Amino acid sequence: MSAAGPDIREVPFLDRGPRALLALLKTRGPMDARSLAEALEITSAAVRQHLELLRNRGLVVFELEGRAIGRPARVWRLTLEAGAYFFDGHARLAADVLAAVEAESGPGGLRRVLERCEQRREEGYNKRLASPATLAGKLRALAGLRSEEGYDARVEREASGTWTLRQRHCPVAAAARNCELLCECELGLFKRLLGNLAEVRRSEHLFAGDAACAYAIEPKEMAPQDRTPAPLTIAD
Repeated sequence: MSAAGPDIREVPFLDRGPRALLALLKTRGPMDARSLAEALEITSAAVRQHLELLRNRGLVVFELEGRAIGRPARVWRLTLEAGAYFFDGHARLAADVLAAVEAESGPGGLRRVLERCEQRREEGYNKRLASPATLAGKLRALAGLRSEEGYDARVEREASGTWTLRQRHCPVAAAARNCELLCECELGLFKRLLGNLAEVRRSEHLFAGDAACAYAIEPKEMAPQDRTPAPLTIAD
């Protein structure tokens, strides 16, 4: 079993096999059982056993995905609850701080605090996004910034010419679960950063049961270098 990944909390029912599977789904995203078996270098039967255990614990779910040949395949992904099993030393502190601010200052005070934090973050982001001239370059830089902050972000080019910014991990999920303002502020930040070049909307949301938080980014004016129809991943 060769896969390595994020550290996972010690839990009695999670031995080496299920832990490696969780780590792989965390780093690579949704996968079918065959791909999991190949990556982990174990049998398909072992993978199915691990998946059944994790499914019973509410840590993984599957969706049927059509294939060119044969029956649809089960593609497995982590649930939001699985995030609690990965080490994140700041998550609980962030949730407690936000709860304390709201208790002391009310919802209006909490919004002002978050907006001030986002303003500082925006200033830093603008410095890093100033050099790339194209939308593609700015998105690559933005994905890099988000990954540095623990969001495991990547940008994908869609066949339609639009882009998708997908964040496969949320380091503030524990706080965001009880504070919708965090997600609202994130969307607002992306709109301000890219507003001159593109329209931004949320297309996937962890708290809606999706595998990631994702944003659809539609260029306002398609530059020549952005007109190639083939899908392309430019940041991972």
